[in-house]
Amino acid sequence: MRNLVEQLSRYAAYHRHPRNVRIHCVGIPLMVVATAVLLSRPSVSAMGWVFTPALAVWFGAWSAVGCGRHGCTAYEDKDAS
Repeated sequence: MRNLVEQLSRYAAYHRHPRNVRIHCVGIPLMVVATAVLLSRPSVSAMGWVFTPALAVWFGAWSAVGCGRHGCTAYEDKDAS
């Protein structure tokens, strides 16, 4: 059995291969769009608003990257101050 460093170096080399990068550039956005479409299909209406699982995921992702009450801080340069 290979050691962990050897396995990780092979994994890194595989993910840097140009073909793999091109596949990821097409495949990952397609999976994100497909997931968003599937999650937007079921809905619940309440008080004139329509709620979907996609909306819940969007708000969860928005708050997870720091874009909640205090504005988006996910891309700020931490070393700038």
